[in-house]
Amino acid sequence: MTAFAGTWLLARIALRRDRVLLPAWVLVLGALPVTTASTTAALYPTQAGRQGYVDDLGRSALLIAFYGPKPATASLGALVFWRMASGMLIMAIVGVLVVVRHTRVEEEAGRRELVRAGAVGRYADQAAAMLVLTAGALGVALLVALGMISQHTPAGGSFAMGLAWAAAAVMGGAVAAVTAQLSRSATTARGIGLAVVAVSFVLRATGDVALDQGHGPAWLA
Repeated sequence: MTAFAGTWLLARIALRRDRVLLPAWVLVLGALPVTTASTTAALYPTQAGRQGYVDDLGRSALLIAFYGPKPATASLGALVFWRMASGMLIMAIVGVLVVVRHTRVEEEAGRRELVRAGAVGRYADQAAAMLVLTAGALGVALLVALGMISQHTPAGGSFAMGLAWAAAAVMGGAVAAVTAQLSRSATTARGIGLAVVAVSFVLRATGDVALDQGHGPAWLA
């Protein structure tokens, strides 16, 4: 028996368990950028208007910390990607929660012990959880890309935005896959994973503000 034996079985069980929750977060997160793009296009239909909006927001160090460096161009796609940077933070948090839910939570509930009585490899839990998360993240990526394309933004940039969001979720899931092995409880695993995401966000924000102001630890960016 290989270390990944039973992965597909566990993935199907996880998908069945999340048959309502998974589509819900995919649809909600996937729809956020297109609603922002539609509103932004209505409020700022011209390049000059969007540039003025970016310049106004870019004067705030707090917004730079939250959104990241202001875009080099004020195209609709670049502006939405910048304004929706918090979406990647949400995706990372979702990644942590999903993987802990399908690893350590299952063990605490006693359901995983029943499954492990069969032919299930030692890495099947983590692999199945990451497969489910990746499937959901790619679903979000596709919706983000198609939604942005519907707002007449370039297809390449639209898919890049979707994949950036998906990558954030997978990163959060990878962190959780490690923390689930380092702790005995789901609460601790979840807490450590979310703390790693939070610290990463703070370090990135510190670096971006320093980069924008021309002094400080810009290398953190």
